[in-house]
Amino acid sequence: MYPVREMCGSMSKQCYLIFIFVLLALALNAEVQIQSGLFSVNGNGDNTYLNQTRIDANYQLLPQLSLLYSAKLDAADRKLGNFPQNKWLSNYMGVDYRSKHLQVSAAYRNLAFGTAQSLPLYQEWRGDLELARKMQHQTQIEAKSSFGGMELSAFGIHKHLDTTPTEYVFNFDTFEMEAVQMPDRAFDDAYYGVQAAYRVTPFLDLRAGTDIQQANFTKNEIYDINTVAFGAQLQLEPKATTRISGSFDWENRAGENLEPVTRNMFYTSLRLQQSLGMNINGFISLLNTSCTDDEMSDLYLISNQIRSQVQYHFSYDPNQASYLNAGLKLSPEFRTNTYFGEGQFLLMNHLYAMLNFKRIERSLSNYQAKVSFFPSPFTECFLQYTISSPDNGDKSLNYLGVGTSIRL
Repeated sequence: MYPVREMCGSMSKQCYLIFIFVLLALALNAEVQIQSGLFSVNGNGDNTYLNQTRIDANYQLLPQLSLLYSAKLDAADRKLGNFPQNKWLSNYMGVDYRSKHLQVSAAYRNLAFGTAQSLPLYQEWRGDLELARKMQHQTQIEAKSSFGGMELSAFGIHKHLDTTPTEYVFNFDTFEMEAVQMPDRAFDDAYYGVQAAYRVTPFLDLRAGTDIQQANFTKNEIYDINTVAFGAQLQLEPKATTRISGSFDWENRAGENLEPVTRNMFYTSLRLQQSLGMNINGFISLLNTSCTDDEMSDLYLISNQIRSQVQYHFSYDPNQASYLNAGLKLSPEFRTNTYFGEGQFLLMNHLYAMLNFKRIERSLSNYQAKVSFFPSPFTECFLQYTISSPDNGDKSLNYLGVGTSIRL
């Protein structure tokens, strides 16, 4: 049995690269956004920390050509809530070209995992195998062209994931399952597709496309999925304060690992957005997902969702950044309803307070309070307190931290 391998060395090298790119961006006079927060976390009798840092840079090489870079780091000294890894670092570098009729972008993304936790991936294929993610490399390219009422687009994505497999083998001497670490293994996935859209009228769009997902880590093609899609979108503005939109999409999917009843997927949406006056705006939307087999003999309901939100802006704030926001999402088929509310208030010059609440039935409740000070329009310093209370009987996690956001 081998010791669990950590990625701390690679993580340190990646962190050094972040600082190098930031210094380079500043030297090139690029637009840089830095956000960072450090939180102390208490829950289940343990005290730990969580650091979240994000850096975004945009450098205009030419009037139509931009160089983009972003990095995001999440680090904790133990597994916390929705963090499957104690540490992970994402780096993104890309170029973007935009003209009147053409847009082309190419990018590389690197995702490094430190102190990896074992994650069960592809359980349908190997239920006795767990894979610890180490590092993922992703390259992508996208192109879009528009002329007249026609728009054509295409994309290609390739992912390469390095893992450390752990196999569970039954020991006939102890009558127990033993974990045996195996040689490192890589997984490759590819995604590519094309789409065409045409504006029939100023308020009606038609679209069609196809995409292919290839899982190149098995000898057969059981995880490959080929999709052909057709759709339509309608947008109406009967008056200046009302907007109505709706869409319908049909996907025909082919793949060995798909259930026959999910060969055809139907997505329908309807949304009403209304300005009620007196600084009040709101919307309500209906979403339906259904499916059927190749013969389309029977139609099966997957889910209906109702989403609604209302927002009120306080007129006393000259920056128009003080508001009250409340909404809900009802999902009868999933038996999970979500309710949320948020408010931000100007307390005094450059000082804001924010309160946030989110409740997911049979899952968790989140409460957040935040005080922010803006010494300049491009700089924020904040103190934040969050309580996350799960419904599974675990103790609540309490997050207390400070952070800043700076645009250079």
